[in-house]
Amino acid sequence: MIENKDRKYWFGASDTKYVMNENHSTATWQGFWAEKCGVAVKDSETIYTATGTAFEHPILDAVDKDINKDRQIILEEKRIRVNYDGDKDGIIFEVKTHKAENDFMTKNATYQFLPKHIYGQVQVQMYVWKEAFERGMVLEKFDKLYVLEYPLYEADFVEETDIDFKRIKFHKVKYDKCFIKEYKKKLEPLTEELLQVIRDGEKTEEHIF
Repeated sequence: MIENKDRKYWFGASDTKYVMNENHSTATWQGFWAEKCGVAVKDSETIYTATGTAFEHPILDAVDKDINKDRQIILEEKRIRVNYDGDKDGIIFEVKTHKAENDFMTKNATYQFLPKHIYGQVQVQMYVWKEAFERGMVLEKFDKLYVLEYPLYEADFVEETDIDFKRIKFHKVKYDKCFIKEYKKKLEPLTEELLQVIRDGEKTEEHIF
């Protein structure tokens, strides 16, 4: 169960697009880093993101009511904390909703036809699961990962609607060792910087008290 959703001092799977971005001079990247360092709070919830979140559990239940929900895995020394929508028997399920009039899939085969940011997110989800399993965490051995695509129509945003199983599309994603190798390479210096921020904050607190 996800007990802590505070995004400061931790890299989540959804942060992968920033970790992989080498251009740290943009306002977007600087905003991301300020959030990681705890000097800014990002509040980007809209009716669309809130509705998508509300649909996650019902969608998972429509697939299989025995799917575990909201697991959190932490690799503390790497400052990675990954939240999983659902999992069962080593199969990871990541729910992605989108407005029905907008295309979800892309024509870029480099990312197994998934949007680039989602591709990176689920790669890190697989990596962290495999790493935690190898370290002895009580988990099923990783089997596969599915992105569950679910288009939302206007009625879904204004009233409670039952899940239409026929709308759910299963996208199986292969584990990309090359991507993870590059991810770990780019994450390492960011982790060191973040750990220094944490240490400096602890020293400041000790001085105050």
